[in-house]
Amino acid sequence: MEPGLSEAEAKAAAPIGVEDGLALAAVVMLPWMFGGVELWAFRMAAGLLGLAAAAAVVRYGSEVLGPAGHRRWLLPAFLLAAWAGCQLIPLPPAALRAIDHRGADVYANALPGYPGTAPARVTTAVEDLALARVPATPAPPADAAGAPGFAPEVRGNWSRWRPISLDRAATVERLFWYLALLAGFVTVRRRTLDPRRWAAYRAVLFALFGLLAVFALVQSATWNGRIYWIRSVTNLARPFGPYVNFVHFASVMEMAVPWMVAFAWTRIARERGLTPRTHVALLVASVAVLCAGAAVAAASKATVLLLFASVSAVVVLGVRGGRRRVLAALGIAALAAVSVWALSDTLLAERFRELATLSDESAGDNARLVVLEAGLPMAKDFILTGSGFGSFAEAFPAYLRAGDFGRWLQLHNDYVQVVIEGGAVTAGLIAWLAWGFWRRATASISETRPDSLERFGLVLGVLSLFLHATVDFNHQIPANALLFVTLAALATAAGERARAGVSEEVR
Repeated sequence: MEPGLSEAEAKAAAPIGVEDGLALAAVVMLPWMFGGVELWAFRMAAGLLGLAAAAAVVRYGSEVLGPAGHRRWLLPAFLLAAWAGCQLIPLPPAALRAIDHRGADVYANALPGYPGTAPARVTTAVEDLALARVPATPAPPADAAGAPGFAPEVRGNWSRWRPISLDRAATVERLFWYLALLAGFVTVRRRTLDPRRWAAYRAVLFALFGLLAVFALVQSATWNGRIYWIRSVTNLARPFGPYVNFVHFASVMEMAVPWMVAFAWTRIARERGLTPRTHVALLVASVAVLCAGAAVAAASKATVLLLFASVSAVVVLGVRGGRRRVLAALGIAALAAVSVWALSDTLLAERFRELATLSDESAGDNARLVVLEAGLPMAKDFILTGSGFGSFAEAFPAYLRAGDFGRWLQLHNDYVQVVIEGGAVTAGLIAWLAWGFWRRATASISETRPDSLERFGLVLGVLSLFLHATVDFNHQIPANALLFVTLAALATAAGERARAGVSEEVR
């Protein structure tokens, strides 16, 4: 029951309102739009989330953030937005060099004469700088006699003020999306304080996970090399389901399966006989099996390991009694051995064998290790203020070792990249926010509460993506970021209800 409503009013209130419909529309649509990686997709989702938040503000006013005593833990989330805004404020070159010397060096190396007056012929100045760094390179031939030389337009001069961000447009885009995610979190958390509404969100999300799994399995069985059987992909891409990258699809499953397993286990253990609730639980369990199968078919090593660990934890904790838990653990070990044998000839097994045979020599060719090796000194250089959210791709090429090439848009480690782009300030705020979330999401989880196992499975799904971020960039895939935020909001709302003594069970 929502704070401020009598029991009769709560029963009369509709479980789904306008703000819920808008928020759920964004959550459900975005994965089908190639994971939301294109501008039009996540901008559309951001608009829906903004409208949902506006409707929630109209309904609740300042209470949309929760009771006054429950708002302080969200302070770092708003400070993150403020810090991104600070990265966009133009500052004089002298001030920038004092607080961000590495960013000033990047500008000085890219723009001859910075800070100072811009050269009359920008192209010639850049070519002269490149030739000075590589003296063995022959000078370009002079312009043919009589041919007019190229004189690019010079706008202003290098000494004008500029922001901390090395890519102002990208930082603006990231801030816009972050504010949409924050608005979505606040809206979903506030709305799902009502347990009936929480159950409605759960039903929609379970249906989404199941449909994504079915679509991915059907597509993999009838694969013609195109997304949705119509859209071609590059040679470097390996799509799966509606996602451009197979790992990002699999990561949706790693968030979904522990929650669904915990839900089904709780309901089946509680009921006696084939009641309607048992049928629902069996249906959810079947969907969880489909999602697990889709994750295995996607052949993401990290996802399979995280799935196995999280589902094992749910099963072991779902069994009552120490002796039964030992038997459950032995059964899980036996199942793991059978699974390894059954999957020995699959692409997933081949990827694990490649990882097991990785040597010091071959490690140098591993893409993730290459970019991480280059990213660590970059994080050290930008440790104070960061290079600007979304600007990683602009400065990273300067850190690649000789002989490496290619345009790396992400680092394959969200935590190192967030330090690069946001500095130590951002790292501290994220740690503060994560601690506040953990305290609320896990509040009152105990064997004596009937809803604890399901909440535990939900938290494990969120934690799985949190851990996966050490080797990938799922939080920078809009659809996965939105699902992560939505599940985090549901976990927080459930924890706050538990602390208040409100049952999550919908009767």
